[in-house]
Amino acid sequence: SKVESVIISGFDNNIFYARLLLSQHDKPREVDCPPAIALALGVRAQAPIFAEEAVLDKAGIAVPA
Repeated sequence: SKVESVIISGFDNNIFYARLLLSQHDKPREVDCPPAIALALGVRAQAPIFAEEAVLDKAGIAVPA
């Protein structure tokens, strides 16, 4: 499998959640995984890392305009 991107997808009770977007045999797959692992794999694969805007809002992180 190839890591295509990482998405920080949720924030609840002060816990972040993440998804890995993978390609396996040219088929896209999406896997839930702990954010630390998702970020480590994303950095190692030099894949883009995204955070859903709702997650940033809920976590109190300002998004530049």
